[in-house]
Amino acid sequence: MGSLLQSAKRPGLKLALQRLCSSLLLALALLGMSIASSKAEEAPAKLVLAHYMACCPRAGLDASVEDYAREIELASASKIDGFAINFGSPTRHPSHLKVIERLFQASERFPHFNLVLSFDQTDAEEAVQLIARYASHPNSLRKSGKLVVSGWGQTPNWASELRNRMSERGIDIFLVPHMNYPLLRRGIHLGSEALDTYVARTVLQESPDIDGFFTFAAGGPYSQMAQSIREIAPLVHSRGKIFMAGIAPFYRGLTINSRVFESDGFKGMQQRWLSAIEAGADWIQLATWNDWNEATYLEPFEAPLHNIWAVPAWQHLPDHGGFLQASRFYIDWFKTGSRPDISKDELFYFYQLHPKESLGVVDFAPVVRGRPKFADQLTDRIHFVTFLSAPAVLDVEVGGSRYKIQLPSGDHISSVPMALGNIVLALKRNQQLVTGGTLSLPVTSDATTGNFNYFSGQLKIER
Repeated sequence: MGSLLQSAKRPGLKLALQRLCSSLLLALALLGMSIASSKAEEAPAKLVLAHYMACCPRAGLDASVEDYAREIELASASKIDGFAINFGSPTRHPSHLKVIERLFQASERFPHFNLVLSFDQTDAEEAVQLIARYASHPNSLRKSGKLVVSGWGQTPNWASELRNRMSERGIDIFLVPHMNYPLLRRGIHLGSEALDTYVARTVLQESPDIDGFFTFAAGGPYSQMAQSIREIAPLVHSRGKIFMAGIAPFYRGLTINSRVFESDGFKGMQQRWLSAIEAGADWIQLATWNDWNEATYLEPFEAPLHNIWAVPAWQHLPDHGGFLQASRFYIDWFKTGSRPDISKDELFYFYQLHPKESLGVVDFAPVVRGRPKFADQLTDRIHFVTFLSAPAVLDVEVGGSRYKIQLPSGDHISSVPMALGNIVLALKRNQQLVTGGTLSLPVTSDATTGNFNYFSGQLKIER
């Protein structure tokens, strides 16, 4: 080695030595991959992932391994099996590489928490390099011994090239992407099927190199998305492939994407859960864990409102933790195939912080006041989800009006009209108070707080 180092002082030999060292390092990496891959987690029959945006970690792009470990701990506590890490081109977004690396480092503390690389319009060459880098990691998810890979916005040619190039490296992949290229075609004739169903049908016909199909299902009416889940599942299964259904809590975009879709509190999410369960979806991807811009985030906050970074659009974001916690009942149902028994009482609430007529902010650069598209379709109601061991009564007081809701045992959704003012709840059984109190955020006429987003939470019940 000493003579080699001396020889390296000559330019030609130095370049040759650098190439030799690179080849040796690659060989060692591939050797390590073949040894460690046997330790990688095998996907369960029913899997729940969360869509993690590498662009926007809650603690920032310089978040520590400890920060990511806390996020993984939160997700695991809510019965999520792993993150599908969504990221763009590393060439254009090099900061995403640090996020991915630290997520993998943090995951090592959680042996049964899975990570999946989900490429967002990334070219095949960049995908090859990153897959090779993490293929041997013990937290990389595998299906039938193959490395699970996902993505958004790919094409059949991309899938074919990626599979062939990974095969050349001795890495078998299990490809479950969301492809939406058929939407770019003119003259689409849907008939009675949902738009996502048309996309899935076309992709399945034209993309033989995928092992499954993922439907993102975030920006649209929840009834259409629930329909598409029911329609897509049999299409995918008829070809012997895996179906990964996307389930989102809510959607409200900004700037050129300024749209809002009513979720009727938790009902939109519940309907998609039920469709996935009834249709026999194999995997679920919760969309998303941390997309602050489109308000689909599920990561819970420690307070009713939270600021993310110094981004104006991400200030005073209302907590979505109620969507995540209420989903645990349906996660259990999805994984076990049986409706769970309810042995403890739980009460969740969901509402927007202002009426739909209020003016919010549709763009922050510069600030443009207004209302998002489809705001007129919002219902201006306060929504509740209860999981009760026995029937009870919920008394609701808001804006001087009082309501009494008779609640059955089991899981149940109810609502009352929205009004300005504080919201006071009292859950009673046999005329005895089970829990009650004033919710932390009132309904006001000012949409600068909330900005057409949903606030959610859980009223604590002492055991």
